[in-house]
Amino acid sequence: MKNLILTIILSLSVFVTKAQSIDINPKDTTIYNRVDIQPEYPGGFKALQNYLNSNIKPGDNKGMVIALFIIERDGKVSKIKIVKPLSQSADKEAIRLIAGFPKFKPAIKDHKVVRCAFTMPIRFAKL
Repeated sequence: MKNLILTIILSLSVFVTKAQSIDINPKDTTIYNRVDIQPEYPGGFKALQNYLNSNIKPGDNKGMVIALFIIERDGKVSKIKIVKPLSQSADKEAIRLIAGFPKFKPAIKDHKVVRCAFTMPIRFAKL
């Protein structure tokens, strides 16, 4: 039993040490496409789907918009750009949805929190 408790304590200390070794360099303006750990929406993919399904206003749009945006080192979304437009109203709606995202858990590369490009399809269907 003592060995199990010691193993758990050692495991936790290794985790804490790794978490503390993440470096944030505010002067680095590089935007990465490939990272070691992808940015994560709070609550994961299912929470992201719920947010989109609950907040989307499709109007007369049917189809898909593809958006590109940056997830900053602090988790905020910036520089939203539509790379595959559908219609002016759908594009505006996609931008509105993405701009309303809460902070993501940021990307990590080489044990450093980094800016990361993120591409997201948003599907519209008439209700």
